[in-house]
Amino acid sequence: MTMPATDVLLLTIFLSAISTAIVSGWLLKWYRRTVRKKMRHNIEGATIPTAPVLPDKSTHDPESPLTLKMFSSIASGTEENEVYNLIRKSDRSTGLIYFLGGLVYVLILNLVWQVATGYSPGRFFFMLAYLIWPAVLTLWLATAYFNARGKLLFGSYAVLLILTMIYIFTQQSGNDSFLSLSQDPTRKGDYFWLIFIALFFGNGIFTLLILAFLRRKIRAVGPLVLTFMFVAILGTFTSLKVIGENTDLLTIKVPSAAAIGLEENLIFIFILISSFLIFGFFGYRLLNIIGEKYRQKQFSDRGVTVDAIWLLFSMIHSVNLVIAGWYWVFAGLIAFAAYKLVVYIGFKHLLATKGESRQLLLLRVFAQNSRSARFFDQFSKWWRHIGNINMISGPDLVTTAIEPHEFLDFISGKLSRQFVKDENDLNLRMSALDRQPDPDGLYRVNEFFCHNNTWRMTMRKLAAESDDILMDLRGFSPLRRGCIYEIEQLLNLVPLRKLVFITDETFRHSFIYETFQRLWANMSPNSPNKHSKQPTIRFISIQSRVDVSVQALLQLLLVPAYSDSQSSQVFYRSEERTKIFTIQAARLLGRAYLLSNPMNPNRELEKLLQEHGSAFSVDGDAIRCANALGSALIRQGVNALPGINYSNIRARAEKIDIDQKKIYNIARNMENGLPDVYLLGQEIRWLAEVLPAAQSGDWQPFNSTGTAMRQQVRQMLPFYRQMSRQDPAMAIVIEQAMQLFAPQLEAQIVLYADILVD
Repeated sequence: MTMPATDVLLLTIFLSAISTAIVSGWLLKWYRRTVRKKMRHNIEGATIPTAPVLPDKSTHDPESPLTLKMFSSIASGTEENEVYNLIRKSDRSTGLIYFLGGLVYVLILNLVWQVATGYSPGRFFFMLAYLIWPAVLTLWLATAYFNARGKLLFGSYAVLLILTMIYIFTQQSGNDSFLSLSQDPTRKGDYFWLIFIALFFGNGIFTLLILAFLRRKIRAVGPLVLTFMFVAILGTFTSLKVIGENTDLLTIKVPSAAAIGLEENLIFIFILISSFLIFGFFGYRLLNIIGEKYRQKQFSDRGVTVDAIWLLFSMIHSVNLVIAGWYWVFAGLIAFAAYKLVVYIGFKHLLATKGESRQLLLLRVFAQNSRSARFFDQFSKWWRHIGNINMISGPDLVTTAIEPHEFLDFISGKLSRQFVKDENDLNLRMSALDRQPDPDGLYRVNEFFCHNNTWRMTMRKLAAESDDILMDLRGFSPLRRGCIYEIEQLLNLVPLRKLVFITDETFRHSFIYETFQRLWANMSPNSPNKHSKQPTIRFISIQSRVDVSVQALLQLLLVPAYSDSQSSQVFYRSEERTKIFTIQAARLLGRAYLLSNPMNPNRELEKLLQEHGSAFSVDGDAIRCANALGSALIRQGVNALPGINYSNIRARAEKIDIDQKKIYNIARNMENGLPDVYLLGQEIRWLAEVLPAAQSGDWQPFNSTGTAMRQQVRQMLPFYRQMSRQDPAMAIVIEQAMQLFAPQLEAQIVLYADILVD
């Protein structure tokens, strides 16, 4: 018994997608480990720059003091920049091109279905909703606009499906065989589930399989591994099918296997493995062809991913046409070819509108893998419409930004040739830097792999030749100071108007300010910033809505003049402000946390908020302290930070007048990173969200939301009050315990703020 060819094809797609998800994850872990090992290696003969030195006193004082400005949003009514508008127009054009290509695919394949199975208006509209699904996935993956608005996109498709179902179940069938079943009252339920199953198994299951190899962590190599797996598995199944159907071949195979000592029960395994290896070789050769075509810029990384989606769905959507004749199966490939033609024409027109590439250098703290990957995914979708992103490879983005030829070099054991070896090698790479757009209008990400003693000269060379420089300082702190060298070189080599720095809610004001002021005071006398009249460093805070923050970031990069029109905040180093932020604000925060206990009435907390209204406003010191401290405590609860120890805590406690008797328990929690520290961080972050509204008179968020722990306490309050009435002595004991513990908790919050928050 053998499987039909259509079943073999579907099973091949299924197994290829599953194996791709598994193998890709394993290969990328191996790739990351290999790259990190080579990055730590020193190569002989390379130029080794002198380590950064920060003397206490400068011999070349700058003419003007440095100002640091924080931006968080785009000012309303600001006139948008021409380049920024070009980015958005290019992204919209990309979506339109893919949609038109998908529409042609749908119309052709829908027409084939009508011809092969008989015309039916009901079937036409059903197939329209069924076949348009790959276009929805493409818009989500390939365009920045719809990627940030996935709910809108998928919601619109859901509406299309609902309208299609309504049409099917409300129209009179007439001569429509497809609708006739829906008009039979005894069959409507069965008909509904038939359509649902068709949609689910036709699109749903294979979408899950496709998304399995398009996850952000493996998306860069998923299509390549899928190509190899598909060729190898399809070839294996084909071999088994041919041998199984041809008894002459089977009789030849069995003696041959016996001749080399194989038992009969191992013959099947031998055929399976040998077929996989043989066709795997052809799959590997196909990957090399793809890599070479990519080097020649015949397609882009995005193009590989999108084409893989459409090619798979073209096979899935046409495989059932075999019921009308085996030759109809090729209709999917014809529809795919028509889609490619429309997309090719569209992008050729889009390429004609491209101007000169704008070179952006992306630097970052290497300590934040997932956050860096999410930001890079969002930001690159926009920026690559106007220029390249150049960066030094690091463990945070090494698997996110991997390109096909880099992956193939790794598979073939030639990854070392991707690394910068010396100054001459760097100059050759810079002269050969890819600055032209791919056929789909996107510019490439140029990744420089560097050894431990070649990354500094690479960074300086890239900084000097970049049009814009973006540095992600999230995670930069006294405990992670590794990027001070980059900041120093940027101030020495690059005009400030080209620089933008990224932060988030954990931004450490005094440490950042002090670091930049020291580097500014010791700036090179040859720096282009030496004679700046109003030198300003621009920072932008990346909020939870990364897509919104990216819009503000793009305008800040593209239009330096926006620095004067956008809402911004200048932060200072004054000792008075630092003390307010870390001590006075922390004391107010600690007091507010104690009074927010669900067992206490709101009137005491309300009184505190009224007395210190400015501190508890949206931008108040206590709320900013709560945001920063809450985030720090959550990290502390997961993984204890180095440098927090009993002696350090005791020394700080003496300076801010905290009872020494409480220090031991506080230090123990802070050193161990216990779960209660994590829960405290969650509570303080929640207070930062609801207290500004309560200070303005809106207590609804405070009373109706909260952490899981707070919600549980609220649910237990009726039981507690009932028990208190029955046993007043128990209530007194609990109240005394709370009064005893409260000062210690308040002191603990103050100490946390003094150590973890600037």
